[in-house]
Amino acid sequence: MSQADVDRINLVLHYEKIYMAAPTRQLPVTILTGFLGSGKTTLLKHILKNRLNLRVCCCVSDVAALNVDEQLITDSKTRTSTGGFLMENGCMCCPVRLDLDDTSEFKDIVWQVLSQDEGLVMDYLVVETSGTHILTLLTLPSTP
Repeated sequence: MSQADVDRINLVLHYEKIYMAAPTRQLPVTILTGFLGSGKTTLLKHILKNRLNLRVCCCVSDVAALNVDEQLITDSKTRTSTGGFLMENGCMCCPVRLDLDDTSEFKDIVWQVLSQDEGLVMDYLVVETSGTHILTLLTLPSTP
């Protein structure tokens, strides 16, 4: 039996070649930030409503005890293994608490959401920060 015959019969090798050769791509990210009441959630709802065929993952950061933004955005109560919501339109929403001093927790949550095993591959990530984060960013000391 020739090597070409072995390669043709070996299905695992065939799929390994396909998946190993698949190019990796970067995930486009948009960060929505602004003062309280500036329209961040309205814009996010518009993005999710008019997404065409894209699968959008949105991470909503709200510092309030009651996460109002999450309730305004989610149209489904199907929870994922990471605590997010699978939405009826094929998108995903993940409530997060964004700490500007320590972003490692935020990175871990986003990584968990994007690498979950529900079989969804996201095309775009939108992060909505809390309206109070803009004040923190504006009051950071500038470095010369």
